Amino acid sequence: MIGSLNPCPFRVGGGATPSSKAYSAMRRIVGEGGSARVDTGLDGLWRRSRAKGLAAVWAAKERATLQFFPHLATDGIPYYERVTGQVRGKGEQDAAYRLRLWAAYVASIRADVPHIDEDLKAIDSRISIVEPRFTATTQHGRAFGPLHASLETPPMVATVVPNYSTDFVLYVLFDAGHAGPPTVGERRTIERIGSYLRGVLPSWVSFVVMTETDFLLDLSSLDLAGFGS
Repeated sequence: MIGSLNPCPFRVGGGATPSSKAYSAMRRIVGEGGSARVDTGLDGLWRRSRAKGLAAVWAAKERATLQFFPHLATDGIPYYERVTGQVRGKGEQDAAYRLRLWAAYVASIRADVPHIDEDLKAIDSRISIVEPRFTATTQHGRAFGPLHASLETPPMVATVVPNYSTDFVLYVLFDAGHAGPPTVGERRTIERIGSYLRGVLPSWVSFVVMTETDFLLDLSSLDLAGFGS
């Protein structure tokens, strides 16, 4: 539609605009004879102005609703930045940035072992998830001390990490294919693994990245070697 209710360049073609819908509704309210046949006088100007205001209110509601979706957000972009930890690249346009925020936001929905394994293999085909045969179920402990020493007999045991469980540890093997420290390129891959896992795993799940499952004295890295059975 082209005209006073929708001047170019905002929208051309298609169905009725919010302004024209509001205008038509206000004309129908007054009924036949309640407005001039050709509504171009002061009364029509007042009605068109009022229609634009009502359309703006409607648009604000729609705009607020769209903030729920990262790929459609405008005012909500800073919120999704805080949630996903993403940073806008220099000169990156809104459209491309919103798609990147959307991809990071929905990645956590796929936080199950098959999908994580699939995403890790997309980083490097040598990466796999190791599921230990036996795990320690839990380590008893508590998060807070007693209100008063006299309230507990005997005192409960406290631990650094209350209710820790190895069931909440994801073991990842990056099979570098050689003993000894990883190369510079392999360390970059390990950093990518860590960055990905920190983004998709729930806060109560930690992870361990290994480059080998056998330990060779004076060759294997202490922080990257595991023991296989």
